[in-house]
Amino acid sequence: MPTIKAKVLFNPGRLVITPAALAVLHELDIIQLLGWHTTGAWEEMSEQDRALNVHALEDGSRTFSSFYVEGQRIWVITYALGDDKKRASTCILLPEDY
Repeated sequence: MPTIKAKVLFNPGRLVITPAALAVLHELDIIQLLGWHTTGAWEEMSEQDRALNVHALEDGSRTFSSFYVEGQRIWVITYALGDDKKRASTCILLPEDY
């Protein structure tokens, strides 16, 4: 499991969780996922995906994380609201929900 880093890199905006993800996650899992995602704990991501996330921190575009929780792949995606780098919402979902 990744470790939550000390500094939050961005505000996730409004949180949305798909019913399928909610069915496999516990409250603590959701808090951990958000912590990993917003602090840049992207060790489970490919080098290219990590680089895209770092770039997204600069230009306000979408950030994407992928984690295994209890053997289940979970995605966390934060969408930008506009060109002002503010984040509109973060969705926690299973890959098959996408």
